[in-house]
Amino acid sequence: MKRGSSAVPLLVTAALAAAAAVTWALWPTDAPPPPPTEEAEDTRPVSLQQERPPSPPTDAAPVPAGKRVRVTLSEPPAPWFLRGQTTGNERYYRRLVAEIAGRDAFVSADLGRAAREFVFQYTELGREPPTDVRDFLIRASGAVAGDTAFQHVRTSSDTTKALRTAISALLKDPPDGDGRLVVGVGEVFTPARKTKRHIGVVATHLPALLEPLPRRVEPGDSWRLRGRLLAEFRGLKALVTLPDGSNQTLEVSRQGRRFDVRVPVGNTVGRLAVQLVGEGPRGPGKLLQVEAEVGRPLPTSYVARLPPSEDAITNATQAAKLGFRLLNEDRARHGLPALTWDTKLAEVAEDHSRDMRDNHFFSHRSPSTGMHPARLARAGYRATTSAENLALNVSIHEAESGLMHSLGHRRNILHKRVTHVGVGVVGEEREGGQKRWWLTQLFARPVEDLDTAAAAGRVLDAITQARAGAGRPALTQDSGLNDVAAEAAASAVDGDLNGVTGRALRTARERGLLKGRLRAWAATTPDLDQLELPAMVRGQRARRVGVGVTQAESGLIALVLLVGQ
Repeated sequence: MKRGSSAVPLLVTAALAAAAAVTWALWPTDAPPPPPTEEAEDTRPVSLQQERPPSPPTDAAPVPAGKRVRVTLSEPPAPWFLRGQTTGNERYYRRLVAEIAGRDAFVSADLGRAAREFVFQYTELGREPPTDVRDFLIRASGAVAGDTAFQHVRTSSDTTKALRTAISALLKDPPDGDGRLVVGVGEVFTPARKTKRHIGVVATHLPALLEPLPRRVEPGDSWRLRGRLLAEFRGLKALVTLPDGSNQTLEVSRQGRRFDVRVPVGNTVGRLAVQLVGEGPRGPGKLLQVEAEVGRPLPTSYVARLPPSEDAITNATQAAKLGFRLLNEDRARHGLPALTWDTKLAEVAEDHSRDMRDNHFFSHRSPSTGMHPARLARAGYRATTSAENLALNVSIHEAESGLMHSLGHRRNILHKRVTHVGVGVVGEEREGGQKRWWLTQLFARPVEDLDTAAAAGRVLDAITQARAGAGRPALTQDSGLNDVAAEAAASAVDGDLNGVTGRALRTARERGLLKGRLRAWAATTPDLDQLELPAMVRGQRARRVGVGVTQAESGLIALVLLVGQ
């Protein structure tokens, strides 16, 4: 009997994390593997016995849920993104992955280091590290990942069979995503333990290939992200959170598939985060997210609180209520008011979560229902502002944590204009009794029926205040100009402003309302409070004003101003 063909203890742990337009996921740990010995003809990797971090002498009990822990890296932090050195390990893993995948899959040294780091922390904690720790481990390893799936195998065997088991299990259920499939493989050995070998395999799809990027930058400099698209994306933008906590959105320059963006880092010491987003093959989504330390050393440890147990969550309704509570707790931590639960939004959100689960996709764009504005319209829901977050995870706490660590999703959760939310969750029972949750957060500011007379009065008050700030007297409201403005606004309420101002001026002339110069301005908006009035309302020679406001059934508001001498 060949070595490795006898029965050995083999324990498989699977974890899948994904979140839309965003989403996330990160993983694995440290120290390379001993030679595989399943078959005599195996080509063995070079120098597998490298230095490894010290291992606990016995199997550690899992760290209790809810406890604060300090996670310390087993290797020094990588100073660059995507500059990991390919070793004999990666070359060997590459051959295995190519054999098993039967398709193009790239084995990444950086993601392999993250896999080692993740598995090492698993042995330290006695449990899977939470999402924020996984984010830290991937970043510290110099890896870049999108939505990610992970497999963990614990075994006492040193054969190739265990590696094949982990790789095959992951590739049977790879993460959703566009672009190249990237795989990282890492192993950790704990000789004094019964299951001495820990294998981690992580996979992600990367829709963009980023050029190597330093993980530290100095205040006053700029951080330049350059690369090449591996999938069709358009409308690229860079979402930026600066060390001082402020947010920016930058345009990304394009030349064919090449992209380039310079991010001014400012003068504040701290962490800089950049997320590239765009419209991809499956709708809007995140291409990648990277972070840099501005003016300070790269961290070697991270303090986290392990998420509490969710054993009491037995159905999707309870899961949705928990998701709603966690979302509002995150808003409260940032000084924002709680969102109101909206049953109609929750129904639409739950339908989309069920659609994703039952039809095996993970995307804002559904093959049957389109994007979330179309779903809201079919439900008869009118909103001035709306947004959607998606997550796929084995834990509601982990899902919310992952969304908060993704810049685009975080902005939706902390949006100041939305007032209502619906959380829709559906589940699936997995092997070993573990659940997997599809979670949709649907945010909105519902349309309120507008009192057009009161709205016109608010506009007039704003004009008076603007003129007072410029040291000028209030304008006289002209009833004739009011009538013309109201008629013009009614013609623009469908959103088409073409010719509206010209028609208003002609009507004013026909009715003899031209007593000197008359100027017209028109706009449509879903939210009157967000509309900026034109500079002409502060004009020195302006004396009269007419205000017209109307609202369409959809909630769209049209405003027309006539300002004359």
